[in-house]
Amino acid sequence: QNRISMSGGGARVDRQPLVRSATMTSSSNSKPHAPPLLQRQSSAPGLRKGGSSSLSRTSHSHPITVSPVSKTGSGRLGLCYCPGKNLVREGIKWERDLDIDLRDMKERHRVDVVVCLLSPAELRSLGVRRDYCESVVKSGMELIMHPIIEMAAPDDIGSARELVERVVGELAKGKRVVMHC
Repeated sequence: QNRISMSGGGARVDRQPLVRSATMTSSSNSKPHAPPLLQRQSSAPGLRKGGSSSLSRTSHSHPITVSPVSKTGSGRLGLCYCPGKNLVREGIKWERDLDIDLRDMKERHRVDVVVCLLSPAELRSLGVRRDYCESVVKSGMELIMHPIIEMAAPDDIGSARELVERVVGELAKGKRVVMHC
């Protein structure tokens, strides 16, 4: 069942399950490659110039990417940037559409569970729509909200342990889990 889970207690919304795909694509015989962060830094062609001298990234021009972290059995763990963000940062104008990003995560990347490490205030500061939680669930994915203060260790080690155990459990079930901040 699809649901929203809030760390430390909170709302859980049950939804009807959707059919899930069996595997995330990966090439076991491909050549070694640079870490995803380095690849992104060198993949600047394709950015298009916006109004003045700013660069623009939309859900259409730059579909959301999921960087694989590990493969555990049939489960997969990946990272992505915050879906649906709308702001200007470091000369890049992010004009993302939350619905398109979530659809791509579900359909193209076959994501089952989204772990959001941002607080509601941080989501707002990134320009993400207020219906973020509901939109994730409506797109057919489970959502785990576990806000962690940026550049800080988690306040509650017990809660952090529960999150890790939950993610490991989802991976053991063969699910694809994506975390973002």
